[in-house]
Amino acid sequence: MFALSNGNQVLFPIEFLPGEGKLFRLAPVMKIGGTLIADETLNSANFVCDSTVYNDGHNILFYVGCSVKFNQKGKIVMNGGSFESGHYPDNPTNQQVLFQGNNGYQWEGLSFENCTYVEISNSKFSDIYFQTNPFLPGQNTAIDIQDCYDFIVNDCNFILNTQSSAVNINISSNAGSNWANADIFYNNFTFTEHSQCPINVVSLSGNVIPVNISNNHLINDNSQSISMAIFVSGLTGGTIRNNIIKNFNPAIAVASSTLDLFNNYIYSNVESGVGISALAVSDLNTTQMQDILQGAVII
Repeated sequence: MFALSNGNQVLFPIEFLPGEGKLFRLAPVMKIGGTLIADETLNSANFVCDSTVYNDGHNILFYVGCSVKFNQKGKIVMNGGSFESGHYPDNPTNQQVLFQGNNGYQWEGLSFENCTYVEISNSKFSDIYFQTNPFLPGQNTAIDIQDCYDFIVNDCNFILNTQSSAVNINISSNAGSNWANADIFYNNFTFTEHSQCPINVVSLSGNVIPVNISNNHLINDNSQSISMAIFVSGLTGGTIRNNIIKNFNPAIAVASSTLDLFNNYIYSNVESGVGISALAVSDLNTTQMQDILQGAVII
């Protein structure tokens, strides 16, 4: 057995046998993956994320100008805490936060559960991994929000170049009786593959959920139509309005919901295509106070 000292003759008192020594590498969790031990703020950061990052209840903030490239199946998993992406610094420029795969790899997206606040703005997503085997785990969407009662997704660009979707909201708990924000608006969705439904909002809680899905552009320029641009189920309250939707069949599908639906513009070259599909005893209010508007203008 022996002891070592460093160059300043400070003794390391732990004795160990040959082969028992350990080598530790200190590296940022956001780069190599792992679990955060404190809040993380990133400003003008440009890096590759090798693996899954877990927040362990801590907050994460991305300023515009950040670029994150994920290696194969990398992702950010938030459980509790807050997540904000797309904040502007004191001297803002016309920039975004970029979330994409590294060197052709596909990554698994952002996952949120029981978070206090989620705001994703001025951000661009691409290269989302799609799990084709239904018996294996896979998020299959860029943004997955589970039981979060204060969220905003706005002014984002989703490049759906795989079969994955863009935004998936699932509310299964009755805990969130006091909603603050539930907004998906002013986003652009473009498609290079036959993707899944890009916007999904499903509630199993029975609560009033004031989801606002508005002013989004969902443009499918492929020769093949994609089933459903917007799907909602189990909602009481909320609005779907002022969206521009091209080449989906149906464009909007509503199941077991009561909500306002008006002033959407739906374009389709699909033969016998459906603009709005209401299923399972849905109640859609297509009028607006003082003005009467159609549920959609279908071209």
